[in-house]
Amino acid sequence: MISRFIFFSSIITSITHNPSDDIKLKQSQCRKLKKLSFTSLDWSILKALENVLEPFNHSTKILSTRHRPTLSICQSVIDALTNFLTLADDTPLTLQDLLKKQLLLNLNFCFDKHVSDEQQNAMLISSFLDPITYRYLNCDDKKEAEIIICNEAKQHYINLSIQSTSSHSKSSTIKSSTNDQQCNQETTLKIFFQTCGIVVEETPSGFKPSTIKQEIAHYMATNNFYATFSQYWSSNKDHLPILSSFVRHYNIMCATSIDCESAFSIAGFIHRKNRSSLAPSTLRYSMILRDQNKHN
Repeated sequence: MISRFIFFSSIITSITHNPSDDIKLKQSQCRKLKKLSFTSLDWSILKALENVLEPFNHSTKILSTRHRPTLSICQSVIDALTNFLTLADDTPLTLQDLLKKQLLLNLNFCFDKHVSDEQQNAMLISSFLDPITYRYLNCDDKKEAEIIICNEAKQHYINLSIQSTSSHSKSSTIKSSTNDQQCNQETTLKIFFQTCGIVVEETPSGFKPSTIKQEIAHYMATNNFYATFSQYWSSNKDHLPILSSFVRHYNIMCATSIDCESAFSIAGFIHRKNRSSLAPSTLRYSMILRDQNKHN
């Protein structure tokens, strides 16, 4: 709206400063129109406002696309807006810089007050695990994300150990007879090979998952080879089981509440449609039963 207004500034100035007789306005209307005319300072303020709000317009488009963005884009958008609004100490304060300074104060106030540490960590992790937004994180954010993921992965190791133990116990109970036969056969073969002078290497048993640091190193080395988020994790979910569990937890979170509002709106529409599709007598009976239930 502001850009369009500035684009037609010459026409607006011509109409408000010196209304043409072709418009056929009364004198009183012309006087009121002249009072609405913009000065050069007004146009300068409007132009500065357009320049300051342009990145916010782009960020709104990014967060409001048809394919709803996930939480990973939020961290990059916040960092980009903060970088745009941050001024150097020796920068002379122009009108545009004053607007930036005020917007930065309000931006920091909103995020410091309304965004919890848990939400901040979720945004950072999801942005780190998305190959598209990973490249826009600075070194400090990447290091912080690694620390958070490593700390949360400790619980993941415990869960994997429990799952491995329970699955091994269940498998032993169900297929005990088969395992006994296989064990006897393996022992017989082992004795046979040892008799023939062949050294048999022991196969390590038990589940040994890759470490989280190994997975992070692999991810950082390979995320540039894929164009999209889905391509990368479809190809590497089996190689990076711990990080893929983080992706399934954090990178499905929506960046805005539009999806929730849309779901409730669709549910309300279906509910109303189902009610209106009832026969008149059935609808009347349901209303009577509802009123009767209230009185009871």
